[in-house]
Amino acid sequence: MQSELTPIRSSGWHLGFGNLVRRELSQWFGTRTWFTQAMFWGLILGGVTLMLVGTADPASTPEERITTGLMLFTIFGSIFPAIAIIIFSTSSVLEEKERGTAAWVLSKPVSRTAFVLAKMFVGVVSYSVSLVLIPGLIVFSIIYLIVGAIPLGSFLLGLGPMILWYTFVHFLCVCLGTVFNSVGPVAGPASVSLFFVNAFDLSGIGAYTPWTLSFVARDLMQGLPITSISPVISTLIVLIVLLLIAIWRFGKEEF
Repeated sequence: MQSELTPIRSSGWHLGFGNLVRRELSQWFGTRTWFTQAMFWGLILGGVTLMLVGTADPASTPEERITTGLMLFTIFGSIFPAIAIIIFSTSSVLEEKERGTAAWVLSKPVSRTAFVLAKMFVGVVSYSVSLVLIPGLIVFSIIYLIVGAIPLGSFLLGLGPMILWYTFVHFLCVCLGTVFNSVGPVAGPASVSLFFVNAFDLSGIGAYTPWTLSFVARDLMQGLPITSISPVISTLIVLIVLLLIAIWRFGKEEF
């Protein structure tokens, strides 16, 4: 483990951030985890898309079939891969606290703020690649081959709100991991939150919650005008709050 860290000459709140990021990235991309997760969710979401879009009513128009495929991807893609995020993110801080590795790392020239920021940042990068981008391109390829033309630019743009949703789930788990010391209080709220995906629409209170980001993603993928960006703005605010709470609480941790 010591070989993963290199001498640094910085100071302040970001002390050791670069080393920690390299360490976290190696734990994901330096193993087969990133590829295994990408292929697993790509096959799951791609298989569902192939089964339902490929067997759709032949009388339906290409536009209708594309809409169906994208709707399925944004709905299922917002729920099931998020389960993997909850599992990985919950253990991200808890295991390091339980095993004493967090205390060991913080005994080096590393700030607690940098520790939390590295956990947050690397999680977003890792999940964006393995759970959104690669599975998304697999789904895109299936829809394109079965139905026909679908704008790649709009599709990639629509992945943004999905990444933002996964970021919310990840930040929530890491934040709760700095507050609690057991799995239940950390994974529980995040797991319950999955039941609210698509429970609202882009009107009323739903327009101000992260749970309607899938609607924004679907509209963007289809190149439709966005009726509300409130879920994006409110989610960004929530992310900042969760990050600040995590930094504050981890700073109070006794090692």
